[in-house]
Amino acid sequence: MHLFQLTEVKEVPLYNSTSVLDDMAWGAVWLYKATGNPTYLGQAQRYLERHYKEDITEQTLYNDRSYYVSSWNNVAWATNILLADLTDSSKLFMPDVRCNFHIPPVY
Repeated sequence: MHLFQLTEVKEVPLYNSTSVLDDMAWGAVWLYKATGNPTYLGQAQRYLERHYKEDITEQTLYNDRSYYVSSWNNVAWATNILLADLTDSSKLFMPDVRCNFHIPPVY
């Protein structure tokens, strides 16, 4: 059996998402759950790591409150929970951004 390998991710104007990498990780997690094929689990982890390295900045974490809520545009947190459950790990993938500021409360 040949597995499809995605080496380049392109944006499509019909789907206005801020990142496609969290979506690819989400899909790979569910493919792993459906098939048990460990290749999908590895892909999910790599896509999520890329999402946090390439798409998330300190500005995003500070200014975009919607980032902290799962929605059609952000499935990173839900993917994190599924990966932690599937790998029996308490470690979640987190953005490699050091926030040296106080995040103001939401009113």
